[in-house]
Amino acid sequence: MADDNSQNKKWRVIKIFDEYHVLVNAGADDGINEGDLLKILGTTGKIIDPETKKSLGTLEKVKASVRVIHMQKNMCVAENVETYKTAPLDAIAGFVGAAFEPRTYLRKLPVDPDDISGGWEEEKIKIGDQVRKGWTKT
Repeated sequence: MADDNSQNKKWRVIKIFDEYHVLVNAGADDGINEGDLLKILGTTGKIIDPETKKSLGTLEKVKASVRVIHMQKNMCVAENVETYKTAPLDAIAGFVGAAFEPRTYLRKLPVDPDDISGGWEEEKIKIGDQVRKGWTKT
């Protein structure tokens, strides 16, 4: 994916489903593909050069990096890419085996809890659910 938006449309987070998933107003029509990495950006206040006292503008800050996991024509769902691992419990691991192996978990996005609107909860698979052929990124 190109690092810049090649069109005039500004890509934005338009919905926060939970602390792991966001909806972005860019999709297939904008050149987004499943597996693409996106950056959620913010800016600092105005930056002033301490010697010249000239304004250098605002500093762009990466708030989070997310990966597109579901795509549509004009929008996509992206999931946090940051993970963490639990430490194995070495002292008892020999006794209980794999139950205490390290596990990898998604790290929560730093979102404002008041902006979480829900809607990305897991749904149970039912007989009659539609299935489409998909692809995997390698």
